[in-house]
Amino acid sequence: MRFADGRLTEADPPDWFVRVLETTEDWDDWSGSLHKAGASGLDSFGDIETFEIYRAPNGYFVDYCDVSESAAWIFIDSPVDYVTFRATYLAPLAMLSMKAERFEEWRQDRQAKTSGR
Repeated sequence: MRFADGRLTEADPPDWFVRVLETTEDWDDWSGSLHKAGASGLDSFGDIETFEIYRAPNGYFVDYCDVSESAAWIFIDSPVDYVTFRATYLAPLAMLSMKAERFEEWRQDRQAKTSGR
C-alpha cells in the first residue's frame, strides 16, 4: 500500500523492499533484514497488534502486524505525507489498540478475581 496526498491506496512495494523479501533468509530477524537494506526503526506501538515504523531508503515504511503476521505494508515517500499519516491513521489505530489491550488486561484480572472466589 502507499500513502500519498491523504489517501491510502493499493500499490506495489518499492524495489528496496522487494529485494528484502527476495533475500531474507532469517525471518525471525525481520528488523535485521530491514536494517541491512537501509531502513532504521523509528517507533513502534502495541503489544498484540503492532505498528512498527521505519525510516526507509526512500521515505517511510509502516509494518502493521495483527496477532500472527504482517497484515499491511505501507510505504510513504514524503515527510509531509508521513506526518499526515501519523495524525489521521496511526494515532487513532494506536489508541484503539491500546484500549483493546487495556480491556483485555481488565477482563483477565476480573476473571482471575472471580475464579478465586
